[in-house]
Amino acid sequence: AVAYGAAVQAHILSGGRSEKTEGLLLLDVTPLSLGVETAGGVMSVLIARNSTVPIQKSQTFSTNADNQRNVEIKVYEGERPLVTQCQCLGTFTLTDIPPAPRGKPRITVTFDVNTDGILVVSAVEEMGGKTHAITITNDKGRLSKDQIEKMVHEAEQFANEDRLNAERIEARNAVENYTFSLRATLSEPDVEAGITLEDRQKIQAVVNAAAAWLDENPEATKEEYDAKNKEIEHVAHPILSAFYIKRTMERPHDPSTTGGAAPEGNGGADAPPQPTDVD
Repeated sequence: AVAYGAAVQAHILSGGRSEKTEGLLLLDVTPLSLGVETAGGVMSVLIARNSTVPIQKSQTFSTNADNQRNVEIKVYEGERPLVTQCQCLGTFTLTDIPPAPRGKPRITVTFDVNTDGILVVSAVEEMGGKTHAITITNDKGRLSKDQIEKMVHEAEQFANEDRLNAERIEARNAVENYTFSLRATLSEPDVEAGITLEDRQKIQAVVNAAAAWLDENPEATKEEYDAKNKEIEHVAHPILSAFYIKRTMERPHDPSTTGGAAPEGNGGADAPPQPTDVD
């Protein structure tokens, strides 16, 4: 969040000259990307490197477990996809989140960098209205110019390796999200009543097996995670698609709103859960 333009300005005012500073339009910018840690230790960027300040950006996140009451917000700067390769600027905890299924609470995180390079990070949970914020100034554990340049260089040097690693984590998260989505779907009363016990047990078995496999294979390859997603889909999708199609066909439809045409069986809110696209 340090405004790098101010450092260049000070260099010039003190009589310094270089090819890098000649002819520069002096704008304060963020020297490194700013973001928070998300599932899998991923750096989720809110403000990109070289963004002109002042700047404010917001993004909405959610919980990672059912009935999660607290969420720890970890703030980082850096250019690598994993937070272990970035610089932690601070943390705070949003507490007393109303109990809800995983993914239902909406937590809006806002990054606000002013012209002095001071970063304010706030988080607001929409349902209960809980809010928390921290202020990060330039003199608290910040990187030097040389350290910043080193981090940028390493991001360029390891770009391909980082991309592959990020894709692997995304594929793992996709499997995890799909299993949670299917469990939530199976618990819905109309789904529970609308599919046979045998079919429900088939889905539960493949979901439980996938969850156990994830625990046993934290470092599997992207291809292995993709294959596991397809394996779950092969069992669950035909069963749930048939259920949603049957339910839609059994519902009376209003010609004034549908034009007299039968609605598609697997569209809109009635669509079965799909695995996250990891291609």
